[in-house]
Amino acid sequence: MKKYLLTFAVLLAGMMTFTSCSDDEEEKLIDKEQDGKGDTEFNPGTFYTNYGIYVVNSGNTKSQISSSLTYLDVSEWKLYEDVFKAANQRELGSTANDGVVYGSKLYVMVSGENTVEVMDNISLQSIKQIRLVDEIGEDKGLKPRHAAAANGYVYVTTYGGYVAAIDTTTLNISHTYAVTPDANNIGAMYPEGIAVANGNIYVANSSYGDGKHPSIGVIDIASGNVSLITDEKITNPNFIAVVGSDIYVLDYGTYDANWNQIGAGVRKISGNTVSYVLDATAMSVANNKIYIIYAPYTYPTTTPSYKVYDIASGEISTLELNEEPFSASAICADPNNGYVYITSYDKNPDTGFAGYALPGYVNTYDTNGTLINHSTTGVGPTSIVLTSRRYYVKE
Repeated sequence: MKKYLLTFAVLLAGMMTFTSCSDDEEEKLIDKEQDGKGDTEFNPGTFYTNYGIYVVNSGNTKSQISSSLTYLDVSEWKLYEDVFKAANQRELGSTANDGVVYGSKLYVMVSGENTVEVMDNISLQSIKQIRLVDEIGEDKGLKPRHAAAANGYVYVTTYGGYVAAIDTTTLNISHTYAVTPDANNIGAMYPEGIAVANGNIYVANSSYGDGKHPSIGVIDIASGNVSLITDEKITNPNFIAVVGSDIYVLDYGTYDANWNQIGAGVRKISGNTVSYVLDATAMSVANNKIYIIYAPYTYPTTTPSYKVYDIASGEISTLELNEEPFSASAICADPNNGYVYITSYDKNPDTGFAGYALPGYVNTYDTNGTLINHSTTGVGPTSIVLTSRRYYVKE
């Protein structure tokens, strides 16, 4: 019996000779010969699914460290570092901010380059580098931030105050949407997180934390009409998720005269009512639960906490981590296996503080908060992207 399987390791090795929180499954089916070094016995005529995560590393502009992409195969606990550079023999660029997997492609928003890097989700070879300032104008395409995918499009927020809709077949910009009905305020909105549901695009207009124009934009996809949700509890929205007809927003809050962060947390928007849910500085939604980190910027330092909010019951439980990260930067809950991924900056041995120019890491925890894997990332781990790959084995 002869077995056929192409693993990510084989693909990466081949590339060397001539790696929000999204959970879209890779659509390609692999049917090529294995290199004979596989660790697992597979049954013929069977499909297998390998789960993994990309960590988008923003790098460090001040230290001239480029962004990078780390891939962790969580089915076999194999780590692949700087995979974009390995596949393309070039750097990802300055300040990669987020990513999303949709269909057979991975899209990464590179804010410092004003680009969306589109690559094959298996080989990670670049398919197209979409330079938004050239495609939709310098005023509209400035600094792509976050993305959401639905209905054959990837929707990207920009600091120009727009959402760009990328047609995933042609990879052209098919539509642009203003995030506010008031043209005079477009440049002051600074949209960050985005979600697509119920025929609408929901955008967290952060107003860059200045408190002048914070809002949640609701854009009707069919007409392009936009309405704004404003409330005194919405001060600096940055991430957004839609569950049913309710909107959950992570708000970074405000800062006092000494730059202590105040009021960061999750808000729930239900109809015309905005309510406080719990304190938070990072969040991830999976399986009808919200997983949060609460680690506000304060002096003296506030002890970080990790909690889980059950959307159906409203109950809040503590996620007791047996080994806490040093300086948590992002969280992602995996609905496929129950893992919780938390990225972190590592400790600078010279200063004792977070090393923003040093490689970070990602910890994987089970549902009980037990650490089951610790893996190194690039510098500035800022976003976690879920992915899966389907494999086929035959005689």
